[in-house]
Amino acid sequence: MSRVENINPEMKQLLMLKDKITLLNGLSEDDIISIVDEVKIFQYNKDDIIIQEGSKNDKYIYILLKGRVEVKKVHSTSEDRVLAEVNNQGVFGEISALTNYARSATIISTQNSTVLLAFTIKDSDDTGKTLFYKNVIGELSNKIIVINGGSIDKTSLWDL
Repeated sequence: MSRVENINPEMKQLLMLKDKITLLNGLSEDDIISIVDEVKIFQYNKDDIIIQEGSKNDKYIYILLKGRVEVKKVHSTSEDRVLAEVNNQGVFGEISALTNYARSATIISTQNSTVLLAFTIKDSDDTGKTLFYKNVIGELSNKIIVINGGSIDKTSLWDL
């Protein structure tokens, strides 16, 4: 019996996304099962705060399954600045989840019934985790390029 047959529905949903999410590119189902600690589904309504800038209260990496969220930077002297909008199958929260730094932005749901799949990574070392970190670098690179007004050529990221 394979490990996939003995997993919960949330993990099965994460495994179904493995070929669609940059962070999971190239990982086998067994790799994902071996590095992922916990998987949950969360639902939010419009204007709900998903992540508060500066918080350290969770270690989840989020995948947007339904709805839309805004990534905002809070400024004490001026109006909050929207850094990005995250759409279907977008990923956020990976920086703090992997570095243990405080959350660097506030994430707010902009629609009712926003659905997120959230997962944490085990602290152990293995070969799947190495590939996962390479994928994180690719995802972060994508975000930096977009923030700076560029466009993404995903094929070139894997030639590094």
